[in-house]
Amino acid sequence: MKFNYFLFVISILSFVACSSEGDDVALAKVGNKTLYYSDLDIFFSDEYSQDDSANIVNAMIQRWILDELLFQKAEKTLTKEERDFKKQIEDYKKTLTIFEYEKQFIANNLDTIIGEDEIFSFYENNIENFQTKDNVLKIRYLKLLSSEKDNIKEQGKRLIFSYNKRDEAVLMSFVDKYAENYFIDVNIWLSYEDISKEIPLSESYTSNAMRAGRKIELTDDKYVYYLSILDSKMKEEVSILPDEYENVKQIILQKRKMNLMDSLHNSVYSDALRSGGLTIY
Repeated sequence: MKFNYFLFVISILSFVACSSEGDDVALAKVGNKTLYYSDLDIFFSDEYSQDDSANIVNAMIQRWILDELLFQKAEKTLTKEERDFKKQIEDYKKTLTIFEYEKQFIANNLDTIIGEDEIFSFYENNIENFQTKDNVLKIRYLKLLSSEKDNIKEQGKRLIFSYNKRDEAVLMSFVDKYAENYFIDVNIWLSYEDISKEIPLSESYTSNAMRAGRKIELTDDKYVYYLSILDSKMKEEVSILPDEYENVKQIILQKRKMNLMDSLHNSVYSDALRSGGLTIY
């Protein structure tokens, strides 16, 4: 009789759910190593169905089996010298320890309050950094097969050109079901060049003509394309401060972090020289 591993996992879950805390279940064994249910260290909420839980547990079991098989094979195949990872482990431990210390130092010392004057001053003094390098657009775009039913194409057109928030969930369901390709993330700037690779824009749709509010419908032998232009910036156009406000704040914070890190490194170095903890030959 063929062994049904999926049903085995479901039976294990049922047993665990009904058992006391002291009980444990062996799930797999490779060589002299045994995997127990308690080793998985998982917790399922009521949102998971029994099948979902079984699939997750099964995937974890299979991952453990493969890892253990490979590990035991490697243990037998590699020489003692090839299996000596003391230096790598020590280096990794050192890296993690330094990272954690620096992270805590930044968390304890970073001033996260940024005044409006500082934001404005940074923007004005670095305005060349806020110029666009290419013609860029924020768009919503939908590509459908020309052979789709007319009512499907009309619904897609209405949804991609709609600005009604109530249509968002319907649009997500629609593109998953019908779209050959689409782009609906309204927060991302795309270059005109990248857009033209996806959509067969004619000469009348130059980058300079692609202005906010424009709606474009195109067809070719196989597809119909709907493109809604939400916003546009021309090459070398400067982004206004409100659009860059959060970006400027993050840049200022990052500079403060780098300055703090430099201060920490210099302090540690100087303290070690003064105390005699550092000798340079």
